[in-house]
Amino acid sequence: FFTGGSDGIINSWDRILRKRIRQFPKYPTGISALAIDPQGSFIAIASSYSFDEGEKDHPPESIFIRKLDDSDIKSKSK
Repeated sequence: FFTGGSDGIINSWDRILRKRIRQFPKYPTGISALAIDPQGSFIAIASSYSFDEGEKDHPPESIFIRKLDDSDIKSKSK
């Protein structure tokens, strides 16, 4: 599974081993939504400012589509 937060960072996790598999590069603003296609080949990432630091200039809202590799979703050790 994947998690994303207001820090703009996404992590993929191994739920069995309870370990992080990978940390993705930081996105310009916080992660507001994540979705994976049914085949598990792509992840859609919505990045937007959440106003947790009040009203200020910020990058525009964006949607990113990223192709997932085995290294993004499979643990190295079991």
